[in-house]
Amino acid sequence: MLSRRSFKLFFIVTISALFLSISIISCTKEDKQSKQNKPEVKKETVAATVNGVNISNSAVEKIISQQKARWATQMPGQADSPARLNELRKSVIDELIEKELLFQKAKKYIDDKGAHEEAKVAYNELIQRYGGTDEALASTAKTSGLSLEEFKEVINKAATLQYFVDSKILPSIKVDDKTIKQFYDDSMKEIRASHILCNSKPGDTDEEKAAALAKIKNVQERLSKGEKFEDLAKEISDCPSAKKGGDLGFFGRGKMVKPFEDAVFSIKVGEMTDIVKTQFGYHIIKLVEERASTKTGTFDKEKEGIRAFLQRREVGSALAKIVEDMRSVAMIEIKK
Repeated sequence: MLSRRSFKLFFIVTISALFLSISIISCTKEDKQSKQNKPEVKKETVAATVNGVNISNSAVEKIISQQKARWATQMPGQADSPARLNELRKSVIDELIEKELLFQKAKKYIDDKGAHEEAKVAYNELIQRYGGTDEALASTAKTSGLSLEEFKEVINKAATLQYFVDSKILPSIKVDDKTIKQFYDDSMKEIRASHILCNSKPGDTDEEKAAALAKIKNVQERLSKGEKFEDLAKEISDCPSAKKGGDLGFFGRGKMVKPFEDAVFSIKVGEMTDIVKTQFGYHIIKLVEERASTKTGTFDKEKEGIRAFLQRREVGSALAKIVEDMRSVAMIEIKK
């Protein structure tokens, strides 16, 4: 079995990437003395608040700028579409809200448990991974557009979540050999599928979620009456694959999010799934074709790698459920 130490190190890297991909997303209240010692600066505007913690517009705009730069090379001439940028801003704010919710959950867990010294171990491990000295940290921080202090705060948030995952979530995750064998058997084939997506994200209002569900139910009804899947995908789907009739090409196990993957691998060629809910929205999926995979690894060779992958995915599902539960009770305000 994958050792707990090596699995923990994987999560240190993964979770640090989760937080280091963004700048400081929140700003807490400063005490009066610290304000007096600082020069006058332009007041930071707020994009959203999460249980009283601010998410700054500058953090949002930084991520948007990074994504626009990627789009400029991937989709020349389309990166500045107002509709695309509006959707991007909404997605970025939603992502930052989720990160803040996870941090607050992890911090409360550590506070309640009185585990600050234990959590500090994860922080020190991350500090060492980024060079260990202020000079090395400052160099890395500069490449991310952060000050040394901001960079250390990002590391602190990543380490806080790391400790929470390692001590609270991982112990409850068990992946048995039967599940691993089923995954391995499925990975010996590749499938070609098409889908119709109606966008619905965790941060949407109840009205938006209801509209998306009604939209996909209408698609399902039209399919039942004999309309062509490809035609409806082109007309209705919110996925970029719409222009190809929803065609996603060939893929194997482990390439799609779990609810999508589980649904499409459970049907036969020519069949369609029921409505499937993922973090992207509502899907109807059609299995178009199957073929043998080019993989050659034996089960014994692949077993522990599959176990680690499935454990990581279960952690992701657990964190998503935490965010979903917290959203229902959190005080979240998105500024206009």
